[in-house]
Amino acid sequence: MTSQQLLKATSRAFYLSLRVLPPGARQTMSLAYLLARCADSVSDGEWLAAEERESTLRLFLECLHGDSLNEWRTRVAGVDPSRGGEAALLHHLPAAVAELEALPRADQRLIRDIVTTLSKGMLVDLDRFPGAVQNAEELRRHLWAAAGCVGAFWTGVMRLHEPRLAQAAPQLEELGTRLGNALQITNVLRDISGDLRDGRCYLPVQELEEVGLRPEDLSDPAQEQRLQPVVRRWLAHGYEDFAASRDYMLLIPWNCWRLRLAALWPWCMGVATLIKLSPGGWLSGRKIKVTRNWVYQMLLTTAALAPFTPLLRLYLSGQLRRLRQVL
Repeated sequence: MTSQQLLKATSRAFYLSLRVLPPGARQTMSLAYLLARCADSVSDGEWLAAEERESTLRLFLECLHGDSLNEWRTRVAGVDPSRGGEAALLHHLPAAVAELEALPRADQRLIRDIVTTLSKGMLVDLDRFPGAVQNAEELRRHLWAAAGCVGAFWTGVMRLHEPRLAQAAPQLEELGTRLGNALQITNVLRDISGDLRDGRCYLPVQELEEVGLRPEDLSDPAQEQRLQPVVRRWLAHGYEDFAASRDYMLLIPWNCWRLRLAALWPWCMGVATLIKLSPGGWLSGRKIKVTRNWVYQMLLTTAALAPFTPLLRLYLSGQLRRLRQVL
């Protein structure tokens, strides 16, 4: 598969944001995404024995700098690339590294920095799990290492490739981080049951103990009532980060509407997902997500509003108000 085919096969909803970006930024963001997904396929992949994942992830980090590529080819030789996008991506790494080395140095530096940061977060998770996050501060560090750092990276790429953003508000990086954190806590709350099946509990043990629960108790849907205070606390945390990051889109100049949309779409889907999560069902094992029809309607609405800052502000504030009402 080519890089473009792999993007379509592996990026799911994020592909929408990548497609709307201007060409220069799109190439950098797309390549960073593919490399990060390759690292994720190592840390989470069933193709590797658990005890081999740390060493293989460290090998991946060496490959990121153009080293040890032959060793990588040997390591993934037993993976059938026809099994799907994730498997094909593992074989594509040497080509992706060649693409990386052909980019301008500033883009290379941004990509290597973010993929290294994400990979180090994965190494922390490999050491932590099977097990659980211990306290709120540890969860906040995870939110940053898994997605908050991507918000700042995204902003750096936008500033690099869009001259109209060079003088944009200096708080964009901070707000981008808040957006990334919000998206990740949404993932954590949506995937409680699935993560537990994989031996991971991201809800802090300290907070679970305050309501008389242990991580293993969360496999029982009957414990959902007792879990409510913990989930409600983190739903509120997500709301605060989404509320803060609303201004991320509004501070992007109106005539950079493609950049607005690229950040706006995941923001809208994240807020809508938290709204759907609010009534409960966190331990049901069901995947809670927005409908395809909702996505189509949101795409049309935001595409029409993106160039008009006052109207966009009203729309975003309305979405936040809906979320606040159900918390």
